[in-house]
Amino acid sequence: MIVKEINDQLEIIPNYLTKQNIAFKKLMHQALSSITKTTTEKLNSNTNKLRKIAILIYKIMVIQTYQYLWKTYFKSGTGQFIIPSETKQKLSYSATLSIWPKEIKTIVLSNKKDKTNENEICLKFTNGQLNALQHQLKQYQQELNI
Repeated sequence: MIVKEINDQLEIIPNYLTKQNIAFKKLMHQALSSITKTTTEKLNSNTNKLRKIAILIYKIMVIQTYQYLWKTYFKSGTGQFIIPSETKQKLSYSATLSIWPKEIKTIVLSNKKDKTNENEICLKFTNGQLNALQHQLKQYQQELNI
């Protein structure tokens, strides 16, 4: 469910990377013209290749941002959000307190009738999202390498 929403968001190419963006087009033409002397047809082909690379880099950055969010959810839910060695003052509460964000609880528990293993259900869901994001990130990185 969440991964589908992220995929839908990734399909929307930002305006600054579209073919209609004149500034991007000029920048690509300048960069390519300074590198090699080519025909207009080859210049357009190379511009499209560079645009695809820029879009892949954009998608990788979006996925990495979502990974950071879901890692933060995971740390919060597993009590790893606050590391005592990183704080300069003594904590007046347990640093291993496990708190799942409201968004996660709402999503997970809306589908489950049994709330006895709430922590385990949230943990599995968060791990699933992290794994899906990692898989998607690897796909985009492989595509970029090619």
